[in-house]
Amino acid sequence: MCSFLWKRISFEVNKILKKGGVYMNQKGFTLTEVMIVLVIIGVLATWSVPRFMTTISKAKLSEYKLTLEHAASLQDVYYHEHDSYGKTFSAIGCDAPSSKYFDYTIDADSSSFTIKATVKRSIQGVGGSDMNGKAVTLNHKKEHGGDSELMELTGW
Repeated sequence: MCSFLWKRISFEVNKILKKGGVYMNQKGFTLTEVMIVLVIIGVLATWSVPRFMTTISKAKLSEYKLTLEHAASLQDVYYHEHDSYGKTFSAIGCDAPSSKYFDYTIDADSSSFTIKATVKRSIQGVGGSDMNGKAVTLNHKKEHGGDSELMELTGW
């Protein structure tokens, strides 16, 4: 009796597991499933890589903000002490900023100053445009100026 019951159960289980000649407990993925996953990964990469690259460029290019604002505050202190603005970074009490991405300059006279940060490396902006040579400024009135594309990208 037990042998008959075991054969009957085994037959029913095989009938349930078999569908169209293929056993349902086979391991692996079909080619169609793999291709769908690859298409999804491709779509996600197409969307995310440009956004990631723009974020990296923003991070590199936003370095100048603190440097310009710090130099401007040092200029204010220098002006209150000397009744004119300092013409160099050493005159206002700081070392010339060393940067991987920017060159900094001061243009000053007795009544005004402009601190300029110029991009010195090839960095891609929005749409792949090159930011090399573009500059932003900060003057004695705390007015922001410079290249509009660089200002827009970094929120200056």
